Amino acid sequence: MTERRRQLRIKLFELKRLKELEIGREITQVEIATVAGISERAISSWMNDNITRYDKGTLEKLCHFFDCDINELLELQSDQ
Repeated sequence: MTERRRQLRIKLFELKRLKELEIGREITQVEIATVAGISERAISSWMNDNITRYDKGTLEKLCHFFDCDINELLELQSDQ
């Protein structure tokens, strides 16, 4: 029996697009980085789903900014 591997996926790009539609303007990565208290380089990694460690404070700030729950920001996916 083979074990299915599951991996965490960040849905930040999708949340950014939804927020932009809601407020009627583009949101920059600089703006998100400032709100989250992280560098522009770090938010770029978040946007591209290229991070391996998740800071609790950053997650809380992102959830607050996007007015979402953690399960809307992160998703556990099964490899197919």
